[in-house]
Amino acid sequence: MKLNAASNKVLQLPAVRARFAGIGAAVLPGTPKEYGRIIRAEQDKWSAVIRAAGIKQE
Repeated sequence: MKLNAASNKVLQLPAVRARFAGIGAAVLPGTPKEYGRIIRAEQDKWSAVIRAAGIKQE
């Protein structure tokens, strides 16, 4: 939890937010549980896209 708290604090700094915005990245501070939900949702979304497109591992 210390790492999460430190990360969230850094993500609130204007310079950090500007740097992320400059590369087109979203700043999403939150809890480890929320992060886990985001990762699972991304895996589900992209897995479905890959299956629908018939993409196979080389």
